[in-house]
Amino acid sequence: DVTNAIVSLFIFMVIIHYKIFENGMVICNPLIVDFYEQPVSNDAAERLSACFLLFVLQRYFEVVQSWWTRGRSSVSAIHVILRCAVVVVSGIVLPFDYNGDMYFAVLVYSAFNALLHCHYILATLNIPSPSPYFLPRFQFFCVVAVFSHSFLSYRIGPTCGSPDFVKVLLVLLTATFLLLKVLS
Repeated sequence: DVTNAIVSLFIFMVIIHYKIFENGMVICNPLIVDFYEQPVSNDAAERLSACFLLFVLQRYFEVVQSWWTRGRSSVSAIHVILRCAVVVVSGIVLPFDYNGDMYFAVLVYSAFNALLHCHYILATLNIPSPSPYFLPRFQFFCVVAVFSHSFLSYRIGPTCGSPDFVKVLLVLLTATFLLLKVLS
């Protein structure tokens, strides 16, 4: 949990640094790197692309951890399936989208994961935290924010940020999360 908290916080900070110093917008950013045609040309874009890769790897190791602890903890099968879906969608998106629109989902989920793993650390140390009340609401906010962001950029059209199939994948993934949250 300490490693996950540090990695999530690192990803969050690199993206914030990139957005502050590279003057990125929240939506409809141009592609930084075209994976198939143009190499990464500047250090900031290299750090951002490395963070996206680190994000996918972190999600993968969380799936492995969830599967490993499924029988010994309160992790449900649906939880493992949803984590797998995040890894699959992130892995599909990664080669096509290194732009500022993808950063938003990674930024939001990294902030949530940093808080979540800090809560796990505090719980392990028997230190009370406000997280049990705050985390489910923050997670819901994160999912709604990513859903809205992807939906709006899809409605604006193909000239806005990510390729359309990326926007559709993110809308479907977040809509699934929202549906499961409402049904649970």
